[in-house]
Amino acid sequence: MTQGHERLSDSDTSSAPSISQLLPADGGGTSRSGCRHDVSLLRGSAAKAALADPVLLAQWRCLWTESPASTAFQAPGFVCAWYEAYARDWEPILLLSRSSPDQLHGLWTLAWNSRSGVLTHAGARQAEYHGWLASPGEGGHFVGAAWRALCAALPVADLHFRYLPARELLDSLDSDPWLHERLRWRAVPRPLMRLDADEIRKSMAKKSNKSRLNRLKRLGGLDFRQVTDAEELERVLPTLISCYDFRQGAVNQTSPFREDANKLDFHRAMFDAGLPTCHLTLTCLDGVPIAGFWGAVSDHMLHLAMLIHSPQLAEHSPGKLHLQQLAESLLDTGIDTIDLTPGGDPWKERFANAHDEVYELYLFAQPGQARAHDRRASLEAALKAGLGHLSLKPAQLRNAMAKLRRLRPQTLARRIAGWVSERRELRIYRLAVGEVGERRHDPRVRANMIDALLGFEPGEPWQTRQGYLSSALARLEAGERAYTIAAEDGRLAHSGWLVPRQLQSRMSEVEQTLQLPPNSACLYDFYTDPASRGRGLYGATLDHMLADSFADPSLEYVYISVLADNLASRKVIERAGFQYQGSLHWQCSMGRVRKFADACFAVPEEPDAPT
Repeated sequence: MTQGHERLSDSDTSSAPSISQLLPADGGGTSRSGCRHDVSLLRGSAAKAALADPVLLAQWRCLWTESPASTAFQAPGFVCAWYEAYARDWEPILLLSRSSPDQLHGLWTLAWNSRSGVLTHAGARQAEYHGWLASPGEGGHFVGAAWRALCAALPVADLHFRYLPARELLDSLDSDPWLHERLRWRAVPRPLMRLDADEIRKSMAKKSNKSRLNRLKRLGGLDFRQVTDAEELERVLPTLISCYDFRQGAVNQTSPFREDANKLDFHRAMFDAGLPTCHLTLTCLDGVPIAGFWGAVSDHMLHLAMLIHSPQLAEHSPGKLHLQQLAESLLDTGIDTIDLTPGGDPWKERFANAHDEVYELYLFAQPGQARAHDRRASLEAALKAGLGHLSLKPAQLRNAMAKLRRLRPQTLARRIAGWVSERRELRIYRLAVGEVGERRHDPRVRANMIDALLGFEPGEPWQTRQGYLSSALARLEAGERAYTIAAEDGRLAHSGWLVPRQLQSRMSEVEQTLQLPPNSACLYDFYTDPASRGRGLYGATLDHMLADSFADPSLEYVYISVLADNLASRKVIERAGFQYQGSLHWQCSMGRVRKFADACFAVPEEPDAPT
């Protein structure tokens, strides 16, 4: 964060008044244009009443239109939808400035959580851009007066802007000496996709993109469309949410809709508000969404909120195709830019053809708090530099610390014992097409159900939710199939994986690769939640997977493996008709590892190696 213009890289409350509170002189000020900024602060029931006032809403819309660099996230549709959806957690705070009863020239929509003592902008993290509305030339003076008023009325420490969308807004704050010493900021690059008709059509005409599109069309009826009907939204929303939460859980360790009980209602309310609050497009295959873009519109710019696509169809790049089709569809609408939003995601940089800057900033109640922030920032920079000398990134250190926290004494003891002496035998089984017999589908078993995979919760000390979802995402994108059984409460009870076609299989338990004959499938990585063990779920899933596998007339073999000391799983596998073929071996003695296979497998013995 920087001071001035230096840059660094990088619920209603019982105490709320029922009427506007006109603040004393320290809540006001006069701008260079001579406009007196007496600021009214509304909170709780008074703020809710104001939000329902059609006169104020009309004045708000006019101010939003004339305010410099206003975005959809300060528009009435977005703000009111968020206030309503999150009313139990956040008390609305409105700061208004008027030159006359019918002339609103300043509005700042904030929210206060009395339990945590946190002040945020309306929308919080779900508003991509934070800010205020003010008549041209009045922004800095209005914010200065409003911030004095707010600090006098509430025990506020700071306010975080993530992100302020324009430099002119930052300059309007920084030019006020009183705000200047309470302000810290940094510039953040923003990737943009400028819409050029020639570039878009050239990209759509590329052989690779036409090939992907044609492959999808061969799978069924393919169409791109904008969604404006509430009934259609309800039909497609579950699929979109599942795909979004699944990818976010795999990549960012969070599943937003599952973890936030208000998020679904908030998105429904945004959709009902229409433009500029919500702009939703879909690509559907036989009526089922395989990609979608949820965004909001500010002037000539469409902001990205969610880009969603099916992991099962990753080889066809449905997300990329959808973004290209969206760009083409916007050419005649007046929108000339897709804002891919800050964050540093590599995929955004692949699509970006331009960049500008937005600003992350903190506004502090007291100058001393700003200076304390500087000291913390300096310490963090020094720690990062120290990690850099050790060739460590902060994320790597966080992951290492998380692993240490999960490490139990008995686990450590087992690892030490394994280093001294350990033997592993992986038994390989095979079922040929002529031996399969009759197999039944089990109605509890579902294939490639993302909702079921999202129900995974760690049942063992070595498991993490992100680790499971990340692995599942990579496997689905590689064309593997997940077979799952969900418990009544939605928790994942059992899962197993099928690789439909495989010529070699990497056996991680023994660190060896097994060559398979042509036309072979492989079943692996079965897991049963501890609460669901002993109920026959493994056997039921095996039968179901075999019935699916051998429905392919070209398939000749299905392989499965199990560690020799897992007697319970061996019994299930052998009861299903699999025939033992031989074993792969892994041995460790005082840290020296030896890997070899039974003579029936063409796996050369590897030399001893330290572990």
